[in-house]
Amino acid sequence: MFSIYSLISVIGVIQGLFILSLLASNKNKTLTTKWAIVLFVVFIVDLSWYFLYLQGYLKNLWFLYGIEYLVLYLYGPTLYLYVRSHFEKSSKHFKRPLLFLHFVPAAIIFVLMSSQFFREQTIGFLNNLNLNQYLLFSKYNAHSIVFNFGLWYLHITIYLIYTVKFLNSYSVRNSSHDTISKLKHIKWIKILLLGYLSFPLITLILFLINPFISDLPISTYDMANILLVFHIFVISYIGYSNQEVVINPIKFLKRQNTNLSNIDTEEIEIQLQDLMETEKLYLDETLTLSKLAKELNVTTHQLSEYVNGIKNTSFNDFVNAFRIEHAQSLLLDDAGNIYTLEGIASKSGFKSLTTFHRNFKKHTGLTPNQWLKNNK
Repeated sequence: MFSIYSLISVIGVIQGLFILSLLASNKNKTLTTKWAIVLFVVFIVDLSWYFLYLQGYLKNLWFLYGIEYLVLYLYGPTLYLYVRSHFEKSSKHFKRPLLFLHFVPAAIIFVLMSSQFFREQTIGFLNNLNLNQYLLFSKYNAHSIVFNFGLWYLHITIYLIYTVKFLNSYSVRNSSHDTISKLKHIKWIKILLLGYLSFPLITLILFLINPFISDLPISTYDMANILLVFHIFVISYIGYSNQEVVINPIKFLKRQNTNLSNIDTEEIEIQLQDLMETEKLYLDETLTLSKLAKELNVTTHQLSEYVNGIKNTSFNDFVNAFRIEHAQSLLLDDAGNIYTLEGIASKSGFKSLTTFHRNFKKHTGLTPNQWLKNNK
């Protein structure tokens, strides 16, 4: 029987596949794009498995048992690493052996609940606990109580806290030079996390009240299914309206004839950060797109497309962000009191005080004097 929940699952899979195809079609995938792909794969597998379950097809596909638990416990680490990828400068940060420890719980539970491994032994052991004698657990089997609710709620809550802690730590470390765009970026990610938090909260409420209401019109699993599909649409919307959170798929369609196909964008990122942060090329007030392209050994078209398409900013805004950060450090430095604002502007790479004021307010929302008063 094709129920409304089956239809919702199909809609979610179609939407997920559409976004996934757009993400995968990009020839120059950033670290964030790669983790967004992993996240959508987890979404699609979860919804596909639930559709098969609702339609009764799993009776003939017994070898798929355990996959539902695998994806369930992949949400936490995948979401955390996806968020973290927005702030790491290179994929080398994601090649540490300890990184794989995030996926150990999912692997262990998959082995315990997979039909090819210890599913029968695990279910048999849990059923012996006789949890059904308690009213709260009367409508659930033992392995669902342990793996679908107890351990999973603990697991996902830990990762949500871990992810928010990472964001707060990043904000504290960079509070003195975060631009408005960075703060907006973090705000959107926190909205994404709050949306995901609805998964465990709403399903937990249903889990708690279900045994005490005889005719509850929706099950915990059905609600989780609806929330998952809704979450896919939310992520898609955020990605469309705010490219830095989930890469804007519309721009992917416009990048088929890219100038970046023959260069290593991750290497460009590393070199660019070195030139700007270590050699401080931005202090050169005559710095132009062609000068910087020559330093990177790329064409001006390639650098322009990289800054506009991957960094999601203009060349001037990209350079001026470093100049504003440098000016902020001079404003806070006691030794910087010997400089006038015009001197600080010149020392930071700006050609004039007017340009300095305009860009300072654009990046921070405040004038230099207002910012200094708030941060001194």
